[in-house]
Amino acid sequence: AARAHLALRLTLDHMDDSQVQGNLQLARNALRLSPHMPWLQRLQGQIDFTQAQVQIKTSGSFLGSDVSVNGGTVPCVR
Repeated sequence: AARAHLALRLTLDHMDDSQVQGNLQLARNALRLSPHMPWLQRLQGQIDFTQAQVQIKTSGSFLGSDVSVNGGTVPCVR
């Protein structure tokens, strides 16, 4: 099962100032990035995100081997 948390701050008269912050906690989940790829399995870890960036720290199994994915994007500059 996965658990998600999300916070939104919407500025209706100026949507460019709106903010989002959240995370997704993975607990033995599966993910397929495209229909033609094998599944990433037994994913555990966390994905944190804002309107400007994403940070990923997960581990799991791909094609029977242990894998870890750690990284993210750089903050968006306006």
